[in-house]
Amino acid sequence: MIAQTDLFVSRRHANRVKNEQELIFVGTTSTLQNRISASAFDPEGRIAREDLLAFVELAVKAPSGFNLQPWHFLIIDDKDKKEALRTAAFGQQKITDAAASVIVLANLQAYERAEQIADDLVTKQYTPEAYKEKVISSIRSYHVNSPDKYKEEVIIAASSAAYGFQLAAFEHGYGVTPIGGFDPAAVSETFGIPAHLKPILIIAVGLSPVETKQRKFRFPVEEVSSFNAI
Repeated sequence: MIAQTDLFVSRRHANRVKNEQELIFVGTTSTLQNRISASAFDPEGRIAREDLLAFVELAVKAPSGFNLQPWHFLIIDDKDKKEALRTAAFGQQKITDAAASVIVLANLQAYERAEQIADDLVTKQYTPEAYKEKVISSIRSYHVNSPDKYKEEVIIAASSAAYGFQLAAFEHGYGVTPIGGFDPAAVSETFGIPAHLKPILIIAVGLSPVETKQRKFRFPVEEVSSFNAI
């Protein structure tokens, strides 16, 4: 299993830092600065399943409202199944060339875990025992009282976890490409995905050559941020 410090610490800077906190900060900054979507994958490349699961383990540290953790990572590493996924994704070759293609699913029934979530909150003293039932009720009623907002938050949380997966894989030296061009209904039908799990993204991950092209431009910070007013 890959150690977390191996994933989120840039080895290029390891000899220039003084302590573990600084090491993690430098590694995360380097990953964010250097991450670029892979344009191609080595079709002979492989990634051990334990490594893929290590990336998931880091990805699920993402935040989520009520700590619902409304995500599921369906990892496709079988050759024939990657071919089937490629068909549902309009024939994109990256899906089959990558060592694995990961379907990120947003779990619209995450509220069913309300009791388990509340138990954890009480055990770790985030919530008094007396408020446990209120927490459970709030979680279970959220999707009923505000279904659109609930769905939006579930997708946001799953998307956050998906980006964490990409950063983890990239920091460990793998090429990563997020793929939004696919037919969700075809993906669900192909893999027997139940209706409450909504495909929101495919992540192709594998061995890829070092990108030689310049990064596509980004708008200046001044154009995409402001303080206190738009």
